Amino acid sequence: MNYWISQLGFWGYMRRFPLNPITMVGGVVVIGIIVLVLNAIVRRRKAEQFVVENAGAVLMTFNKKRIGDTDYADNLRITKLNGETARWFFVKPMVPALYLKDGKNCLELHAEWARGGGVAVKRYRSDVEELQVEVQAGNSYSLEYNIPEAHFIFSHV
Repeated sequence: MNYWISQLGFWGYMRRFPLNPITMVGGVVVIGIIVLVLNAIVRRRKAEQFVVENAGAVLMTFNKKRIGDTDYADNLRITKLNGETARWFFVKPMVPALYLKDGKNCLELHAEWARGGGVAVKRYRSDVEELQVEVQAGNSYSLEYNIPEAHFIFSHV
């Protein structure tokens, strides 16, 4: 006999074959969402712990004001902050941020962006750079990468 969704109906097919491609994909999606949410919670807690350990910590966002502007990179990746692993997190959906210590900081970072469309998408990456920045408590800062000029822009918000 031929048991297809069109013959059994969707719910009949699900009752007859509980382990099928639809339930497998659904399970993977649910597990993926749970992992993403837990990762975001852990990152935020580590960032809050950094603020507790470093009084006067300053918030720096990875600028998303210029989305769609081809002169600016889509993603900034900060790998080290003052020689330690950077603890970035999301302030809002799709807006990453990082707490900096009051005073001088050394960031090790690079930028990534994509150009083209369809199957002809090309990904680019800047060289890893060290950026020395000085921040003051009570202020907020933003960071972006200008592609044509090939440099990072660190500014007070």
